[in-house]
Amino acid sequence: MKLHFLIGFICLLSHTLLAQSRVISGTVFSDKTGQGVAGVLVKAKDVRVQTDSKGRYSISAAEGDTLVFSRQDFQAKAVIAGSEDTLHVTLSTHKVVIPFGTADEEGFTGSAVLVQPDLWDKRGFTNALMALQGAGTGIRSALPSGDPGSDPGIRIRGTSYLWSAGPPLYIVDGIEFTGNFSDLNPDDMESITVLKDAVNRSLYGEKGMNGVVMINTRAGAGQKNAFDFTVQTGTADNAVPAYNTIGPAEYYELNWQAYRNYLVYNNRLPTDIASRIASGVLPQNAMGQQVYNGVIYADVMQLLGGYNAFNVPDRELIGVDGKLNPAAVLQHPEELNWMDGVSRTGRRNEYNLAYSTGRGKLDVMTSLKYLKDEGWSQWSALER
Repeated sequence: MKLHFLIGFICLLSHTLLAQSRVISGTVFSDKTGQGVAGVLVKAKDVRVQTDSKGRYSISAAEGDTLVFSRQDFQAKAVIAGSEDTLHVTLSTHKVVIPFGTADEEGFTGSAVLVQPDLWDKRGFTNALMALQGAGTGIRSALPSGDPGSDPGIRIRGTSYLWSAGPPLYIVDGIEFTGNFSDLNPDDMESITVLKDAVNRSLYGEKGMNGVVMINTRAGAGQKNAFDFTVQTGTADNAVPAYNTIGPAEYYELNWQAYRNYLVYNNRLPTDIASRIASGVLPQNAMGQQVYNGVIYADVMQLLGGYNAFNVPDRELIGVDGKLNPAAVLQHPEELNWMDGVSRTGRRNEYNLAYSTGRGKLDVMTSLKYLKDEGWSQWSALER
């Protein structure tokens, strides 16, 4: 009898130990990009946590518990915890966010483009709408200026009718947004859905004529406090190579040649006379003006507003052969590159702290971000 009791007690103790919770860690990946997915809700019985910016999570669960992985734009997935302490999961079948809920991307019959954080997590941008650049077909994005944080011009499928040239309708968490998108924290966005077809008009009237951009922000999840801190730093420079430009000597010589050719082919003057007029060596009247056959002509320096960057008089700068005077010396050569005075290599520093928690059915998510973005121009910058 005692032996049976001892065996039963040992079995009960073994079952109790197996049922004890342990910490299971892993990463949630996207089946399309292979990257970690941020903001995925992981649930195990009464415990809920959320993946960090790289898709990593840690949750307390016992062997045999069912772990549910879900995010608004992914198909939820349930996995039974085994004996391993590491569990990696891949989510598939993205969902499209529509005005009255979500729809499976494969079964969605409308025309829409789904933009996920995987497409913008590794891109440092200041304005939330920059996530739409190169996001899909039918979306045209253009920056009106190079100022950091400026709203790009977004057009969905071009111009929908003759008098239409306006932007699409923007919906943030179900509410129309008409503010400045540089005030939105891109790290708080969970997904962006661009609706492009005619169904928008039936849902939103004339406002939806030019398309609808629906932005969904992250929701807090988890019954334990979760902090996510990210730092990004970089530089801002001119991405377009500088054009080949002419020097000061070529500038005057090319203007001289253009003016001489104009006098020859438009005014029908002899070439030697046109060359002398362009150089300013014809006889002048009392007013200091060149006169030929009773007609007053200006020289090339007068046409250029009298701006002379060299140390020789205007009439001695360009000879009748169209070449710069060899004795001419450039004044203030250090001031020739004007771009150096108005441009710079800007610095961009970004710090983002997010806090997530939950109590029962209440989810809380808040974030704090500091950004200082110096533009390529000396007088453009954004700090928030």
